[in-house]
Amino acid sequence: MNSGNQFIRIITDEFNDSKLIGWLKKYYPDYPYNLLCKLVRKGNIRVNGSRCETNHILKLNDKIKIPSLLKQNKDEHKVKTNKFLEEKIKSLILYKDNEIMVINKPNGLAVQGGSKVKTSIDNILQTLKFEKKERPRLVHRLDKDTSGLLIVARTKNYANFYTDLFKKRIIKKVYLAVVYGESKLKTGKINADIETNNKIYDACTNYQTLSKNKLYSLLLIFPKTGRKHQIRKHLFSIKHPIVGDRKYKNEKGNNGKYDLNLHAFLINFKNINGIEKLFHAEIPDHMKKNLANFNLDYKFQSLDFKKLFYDNNIWF
Repeated sequence: MNSGNQFIRIITDEFNDSKLIGWLKKYYPDYPYNLLCKLVRKGNIRVNGSRCETNHILKLNDKIKIPSLLKQNKDEHKVKTNKFLEEKIKSLILYKDNEIMVINKPNGLAVQGGSKVKTSIDNILQTLKFEKKERPRLVHRLDKDTSGLLIVARTKNYANFYTDLFKKRIIKKVYLAVVYGESKLKTGKINADIETNNKIYDACTNYQTLSKNKLYSLLLIFPKTGRKHQIRKHLFSIKHPIVGDRKYKNEKGNNGKYDLNLHAFLINFKNINGIEKLFHAEIPDHMKKNLANFNLDYKFQSLDFKKLFYDNNIWF
């Protein structure tokens, strides 16, 4: 410690070239994301004595000043939560066991907070402990306006396990998207690099056309990689922007009229005991309404969910 209200942590080789926020989430997982961001933004957390951004790249032996409140009782620093939101999220839990919870996240709700995001699932995880003593932990993300399946680990050990599954692309996810334009292909593959934070990453997205007409199409999406905004960017690149996407849109799309029509529909993986798990999330009302209004008829009960995850033409 270098004073009565702060202490110093030294960056080891494990976190060389990592982002500051990534290091903070690793060492202080019980604190809300937006609280950590706020401490960085206000200069309470510094690197080598200087203020910096959350995406600051750490180097070996960097010294990070940590305020002592991060060593105090975590309950004293909980973000105030909305009781209505707590009950709403609890009602959206599709599955809960000793390892995880699976939530059908509504569109418009952020997974993590930030400088401009005051309400998020991360903010209320402290209230979702149930019989556990630990605060649940996020292991992956969905965009704020994307609805559907979100996995939350119930302990630190399970968080490490599931984070590793996502990192190694062992967990498979299938999305539904309503897009502009008539999809000409029954099945398609998009191989196009994606730039994020001035770095280029390889990215691959496969898709199947479930229903279409001259104006719209309903697609089943199989992302083989997990880059930021990958599905939205890739569909925009083939001139099929997602209905409701205000960022990746064409000139004809009246995207201000609709919510984003992208839904994390299915997820498949094996748990820590090697038991296969498969979940699906009911399609949100705004997408159901659009499917009807756009004359995109499709009977989802005809889909063999399990077979989709073993189709080599999709995943390999």
